[in-house]
Amino acid sequence: MNHQASDCPKVIANALFQIQEQVSTLGYDSDNEYAKYKYVSIDKYYESMRPLMNDAGIMIIPDELESSISDDRKLYRAVYQFTIVHKDGAVWNFPIRRSITLPFTGAQSSGSALSYLEKIAMRTIFKINSGEKDDADMLKQEDFSTLTEEQKSEIDELVNEAKLSDEDIDALYKWLKVNNLHDIDPEQFDNLIGALKRKKVKK
Repeated sequence: MNHQASDCPKVIANALFQIQEQVSTLGYDSDNEYAKYKYVSIDKYYESMRPLMNDAGIMIIPDELESSISDDRKLYRAVYQFTIVHKDGAVWNFPIRRSITLPFTGAQSSGSALSYLEKIAMRTIFKINSGEKDDADMLKQEDFSTLTEEQKSEIDELVNEAKLSDEDIDALYKWLKVNNLHDIDPEQFDNLIGALKRKKVKK
C-alpha cells in the first residue's frame, strides 16, 4: 500500500509537516501507581497539540468502528479510526485505524480506550517524542498475548461464512505463520478479520 502520500491532499500534507517541525518532546504529567512509571496524559497532548493543529488548520476526528466486552466481562475491546480534516474542507481519505484490548472496569473503559488510542494516533501522525511506555496508562497491565474467546468466535464465524477452501486456509496459515488461526498474535487480529471479510464478499 504505497499510495498514501499521493492520496493525501497537498494542504493537509503541508499542515502535517508544519506541525512536525514545531512539535517538541512532551513532559510527563501523570503517574501510573500500579506499574510505577510516569506518562503523558491525554490532557497534556491536547494542551500541547491543539494550538499547533489550530494554527495549521487541521483536526483529527475519531470514529468508533467496533467495541465489545468479552463473555466473561473481564476484557473490553475497541477499534477506532482517525480521519484528518483541513479547515478548508479537504479530507485525507486514508483513516488511521487502531485497536486496543484492556481490562473491563465499567463505563470508564470506553473513555480510557479512546484516550489511549487518540494519543497513539497523534504520536503516529506527528512523530511525537514522549518517552512513554506503549501501554494503557491508568490501568493494570495484564497478559494480552493470546486472543480472547470472543475474538476466536468471530474468526470461526467468518471462516464459516467465507466458505474457505483448504488452499485458502493453508494460505492464511502461511501468511500468519501459525498452524491454527486461534494462535495468531492479537496484533494480527484486525488484519485477519479484514482478510476474512474480503473473502466473504467475494464468495
